[in-house]
Amino acid sequence: MPDLKVRLVQKDENNNDQIVAEGTYDKVNIVQQDTDGKVEGEVYVKGPAIFKYYFNKDEATRKAFDSHGYYMMGDMAEYDKKNNTFRILGRSSVDIIKSGGYKISALDIEAVILHHPFVSECVVIGVKDIEWGERVTAVVVLQSGKKEEDLTLEQLRDYCKKKLPAYQCPTQLKIVDKLERNAVGKVNKKELIAKLFPPASNNKK
Repeated sequence: MPDLKVRLVQKDENNNDQIVAEGTYDKVNIVQQDTDGKVEGEVYVKGPAIFKYYFNKDEATRKAFDSHGYYMMGDMAEYDKKNNTFRILGRSSVDIIKSGGYKISALDIEAVILHHPFVSECVVIGVKDIEWGERVTAVVVLQSGKKEEDLTLEQLRDYCKKKLPAYQCPTQLKIVDKLERNAVGKVNKKELIAKLFPPASNNKK
């Protein structure tokens, strides 16, 4: 969409918006740059094809748009200056795990684990933890014929380390019989966390 304007935005310590990159489909300017030419932030968009407001819902509109009229999508993305590409990292509310000072994409980890020969289905979630903020937790359905003892946390971590840095590898593994999905085939990660890791158990080491 030629007329679409895009921003990647991070929050500072006072919860104010800090633009790290902005531009159009063919030209993006990095405002704050990491050493590798990549920046991450929440995706804000604005343009003729983007809706302007929620009908008769002023409060919802206020929460959905910033003061400049950009729609705050709720998705986190990475912009790569070298390749001039955006990569969606996931929903900021459930797919971005904050662990040990890192912001980790659950989708990246899921993509690796799903290639494990013993794994049929997988979701990765952040479970609250006193020490780490959140712990990277893999919830896995095994392939037919495989048993829980066939895949240990250490085995899964060793597998993930071949593709991911150590801080992205799961520190918890939960094997389940099935993953409940909604009508469009998605797992509600918030409900899954509440079911498998209720608040009383979240801070157990």
